[in-house]
Parts: sequence; C-alpha cells; structure tokens
Amino acid sequence: MIVCANCGADNPAGKRFCGDCGSALATICSSCGGSNAPGKRFCGDCGSPLEIDAVSRAAPGAAPAAERRLVSVLFADLVGFTAWSESRDAEETRDLLSRYFELARTLIGRYGGTVEKFIGDAIMAVFGAPVPAPDDPLHAVMAALEMRTRLKKINVDFKARGLPEIRSGIGLHSGQVVAGNMGHAERMEYTVIGDAVNLASRLESMTKELKCDVILSEDLFRQVEAFVNAEPLHKIKVKGRDQEVMVYRLIDLKAEAGAPVSSSPSSVTAS
Repeated sequence: MIVCANCGADNPAGKRFCGDCGSALATICSSCGGSNAPGKRFCGDCGSPLEIDAVSRAAPGAAPAAERRLVSVLFADLVGFTAWSESRDAEETRDLLSRYFELARTLIGRYGGTVEKFIGDAIMAVFGAPVPAPDDPLHAVMAALEMRTRLKKINVDFKARGLPEIRSGIGLHSGQVVAGNMGHAERMEYTVIGDAVNLASRLESMTKELKCDVILSEDLFRQVEAFVNAEPLHKIKVKGRDQEVMVYRLIDLKAEAGAPVSSSPSSVTAS
C-alpha cells in the first residue's frame, strides 16, 4: 500500500494518484523498494531509474478503460537544443535536460497539471485528466508563464558562466480527448489521445516560425481572455482540420483582472 502524504489515505501499490484526494503519490523504486517524491527520475536510495510516465499496471486480461474528457494540453520544447547539445559534453547536456525537466514538472504540478511524457527535449502535459478542475485552461496558462519566467533566470546563470542562452516554445490548446488506461494486458499506460493533443503539438512547433515563445489556440484563449493579455496573430492551416485555426501570442496576465479563487492552487508558492 502507498500512503498519501496529503490526506493519509491508503492506496494500492502502483497507483500514481490518491483515490481520496487526487494528490500525486510517492514513486516506489522497483529495485530497492525505496519511496521517492512524485516525479523524481531516479531513486534517492539506490540511483535506479524510476518510471515517471503515467503508468499503472493492470491485472492480466484487464481491458483499457477510457473516457472522453475536456482538457487543456501543453507542449513545451527547447528551441535549438539539438545544435546547443552538439557543442556540449554529454554530461553537461544531460544535466541541463534534467534541470529543465524537473523545473517544468514542478511548475506544471503546482498548477494541477500532469506531465504525460518526456519526448526527447520536449514535454507534454495535461490539465484536466486524470483530475479535472474548473479553471484548467487558466492553470495551463499560468504554468506556461511561470516556465517562461524561470527559464529567464536559468539564462541569467548561463550568461554568467559564458554559456549560450536556451529558449523554449510552448503551445496550448483546450479540447476533447479520449483519456484512460491504454496498452496491452500486462502493461497499461494512462494517457490522452485525440485532435486536441495534435493541435497543441502543432502550435508548439510553430513558435519559432511565428517568433514567439507561447502560443494559444482560440479555443483556449476564449476561456481565459478575461484574465490574460494576448495578441492575435493569424489563422493557420492544421493537418486533419478543414477550417483554419486562429492563434494568439501570450503576453502576460491582466493586472486589473482578479483571477478566480480556484485558479490559485494552495500548493503554488512564490519562488
């Protein structure tokens, strides 16, 4: 059993979220049995790699459970990282990626998001699954803004050390997905799939072309426009969609607009 650090409830081994309060659970190392904080990539006791993706094991013969969910999807990528890494030692590259991934995972988690997967130097996160909240679109935007701010601080450190700056591109979209355990009988993975995921990824890939670091789809922007400043760019053609999609450059939060109470999770702390 895994005891939830937030509410003290007992949860079956292999679960990632508490069945009583929805909080992330500790990760148990399969090599030594040590308990590790949610999202850690390596065991603090023995150094073995931990399974950090949204993975759960199911009994043989169990069928994947899936349901339609309205979520907000965040894709983030380090722009130009391949060229950056080619001139750096492998250990230095690994340290940078680990630092960036841990930072992003922490910030996304603070705003109620879940890191679905790491793909090379890219991150896919979801707000609204497996645990939904009324202000998931705004949470996603706030996480993206804080990721931007923290990356600037990293670049100040890099500049002081004579290292080139790194940039990130972030795409955000809200839409319907199919969410649930998917895979085969011996290994189930909680994930989300659908057009909303594809569009968020497409928006992230366009940040370099559009020369901005955070892009919002119109579907997401309409849900947060009372709270954010954003500049309309233009409509883009997306593969698989008949109609073009209007996109916006995220600037910042509106100082005069009070965010709803639920948009400021109690776990968010100033840094």
